[in-house]
Amino acid sequence: MFGWLKKGAKDQKQDEPGAAKPASGPRTKDDLIREAMQNAKQAREVIGQETLDKVAEILQKQARKAQLEKIRSDLVAKINADSANVSDHLKEMLRDKKE
Repeated sequence: MFGWLKKGAKDQKQDEPGAAKPASGPRTKDDLIREAMQNAKQAREVIGQETLDKVAEILQKQARKAQLEKIRSDLVAKINADSANVSDHLKEMLRDKKE
């Protein structure tokens, strides 16, 4: 649990079989893209396309919900601003009428 406190914990992590090994030289953009595509392909095989489709659908629903909530809050703010503006005008008209 507190392995990070021990001296040499970094060395042990690097020796683990799943640990990322540093590249011998700078990687190009094409290398990074190729590696990302391979990682995505492997993840797709492990997770399954149906699961990915479900996750994508859920994320799209959440995005739509967030957009609708933002539109709603913008409309409420606009209505509140307009009602405050109308009440200010009415108060001003009443003051003018009294004078």
